[in-house]
Amino acid sequence: MLQKINLSVSLIIQIILFCTVGSCTNIKDSVESKLEETKTLFKNGEYNKCIELCNVVLKVNKANYQAHHNKGDCLFMSGQHEEALAEYDMVTKLKPDYAKAYGAKGYTLSQLKRYEEALTAYDMVIKLKPDYAEAYGTKGDILSEIKRYEEALTAYDMVIKLKPDYAKAYRAKGDIFSEIKRYKEALIMYDTALKYNPQYKEATYNKAVTLMHIGKHKEAGELYMGLWDDKTVAEYKKALERGEHLDFNGQHVVIIPKREP
Repeated sequence: MLQKINLSVSLIIQIILFCTVGSCTNIKDSVESKLEETKTLFKNGEYNKCIELCNVVLKVNKANYQAHHNKGDCLFMSGQHEEALAEYDMVTKLKPDYAKAYGAKGYTLSQLKRYEEALTAYDMVIKLKPDYAEAYGTKGDILSEIKRYEEALTAYDMVIKLKPDYAKAYRAKGDIFSEIKRYKEALIMYDTALKYNPQYKEATYNKAVTLMHIGKHKEAGELYMGLWDDKTVAEYKKALERGEHLDFNGQHVVIIPKREP
């Protein structure tokens, strides 16, 4: 009789364990499915629905760092930067080695013009992923924004060391050299950027602006023509026939009429 009771108890325990494991598996699968759905909603620009679904996941497990991160992304894209920042902070508490969260935090802080905090966040990204070229690039952009040009150049140099064909880093260096009136070096950087990406319009435009600064109007005009529509090109050619030329007024390219004697 006792043996039968023990067997019955053993069977009941196995059934309970099976149901519990099955239930946990189902919950886990449901959470994973919902997280995948949040990514789809994010891609489709359905940010409010994405936030709502993240909240559903977080009711099941408040410590789900991926749900916090996805929610932060949707909050950021919907313009709620402070709220997004709170989510990214939560991610870094739950998973301190998650470099992506520090990157998102740093970018959000930069949008809030909290540049020193943003730099600290990107330093954490670099500490966790020393070979992450884009982190150095964004750090350089922030340093350039606050006019710490030498440090920015150092950051861009690290990008180039890690990704020698990364055209954006050369263009960014060119922008700094142009800003501090080191025009020859700026032109070299723009040429290098265009070597790796011949269709890089921003590098072409900024090279043309630099040429304007040193008085090479004709060369600049040829570059501009590659960027303008047909109507603008035709107007420029007519201006050249009238003896007019291009100049740069600090923000825009303008046509300077021919001076009468």
